[in-house]
Amino acid sequence: MFQLSVSESERITNSIIYKMESTLHKKTQETNDHSNRMVAMVLKLGEKLNINIKRMDSLKLLAKFHDIGKVAVPGHILRKPGELTDKEYKKVKVHSEKGYRIAKKVPVLNKVAQGILFHHERWDGKGYPHGIKGKEIPFISRIIAIVDTYDVITHKRFYKNALCKREALMEINKCAGSQFDPQLAVYFIEVMQKNEI
Repeated sequence: MFQLSVSESERITNSIIYKMESTLHKKTQETNDHSNRMVAMVLKLGEKLNINIKRMDSLKLLAKFHDIGKVAVPGHILRKPGELTDKEYKKVKVHSEKGYRIAKKVPVLNKVAQGILFHHERWDGKGYPHGIKGKEIPFISRIIAIVDTYDVITHKRFYKNALCKREALMEINKCAGSQFDPQLAVYFIEVMQKNEI
């Protein structure tokens, strides 16, 4: 009987996760490819950093659900083919806090709620939502910030063209110490220079 309840619980959890992923992808027009690329990159970077299995599981989960709060942002803003107004940008910026609240209510995502909340913080303290800086930012959030930025700038979006890998890595390097954890940026660049993702 216990085995049956565990199995049923896992089935329900998997169903919830699938529905959340599906809703996110429909709303943001981001494909599963974005999540899959993010997972592939965090696996490679995690390997380079000798991250343990438990933390790696959290990183993979965060790679998939870092933007879950975008389900609460109006679709016309997310799909706008141009620069956002200040008012629109403020609505987008709340997605990390909304994502945090969603993750806190879903047991399997609870362990990455803090990572979701802080993945737009910057090393120099000029990020959002709280303006924390340096090592105050959770380690997994600092990793996702780099990986997400790289993936976004190397793939075409409604509002911008893609950069090539070399240009994107130059941008990551340029922002090391301001936007990104400088040491993690170095490791990320090394990993990406050796891998085709």
